[in-house]
Amino acid sequence: GFGMSYTDFEYKNLKVEIIDNQIVAKVTVKNIGPVEGDEIVQVYIDFENSKIDRPLKLLKGFTRVSLNPNEEKEVMIKIDKDKLRWYNPETKKWEFENMEYSVYVGGSSKNEDLLTQNITL
Repeated sequence: GFGMSYTDFEYKNLKVEIIDNQIVAKVTVKNIGPVEGDEIVQVYIDFENSKIDRPLKLLKGFTRVSLNPNEEKEVMIKIDKDKLRWYNPETKKWEFENMEYSVYVGGSSKNEDLLTQNITL
């Protein structure tokens, strides 16, 4: 249906690191409901501090995790830093903006469902 599950999930322990040319988001997901279920863990990048006109928040990665009741797993999602570049029509090049980005991780795009950590690239 509408992404609804017969169970509930809890997110905790978000850690975001820059490793080589990747943004690596790790989060612990726990099935806190009564039945086995699948959750789609989503990673969004926020461009709120951009000096150009960009979307505020874009989905940049996701993965599915299957969990039994009371089971928890650490989920890792890697995002290539090049996916944060923007096309500059004046220079005709894909450019990287050095600024603070917010990384959001959760089960939906609603702010109240997301954990967040800021990184500077």
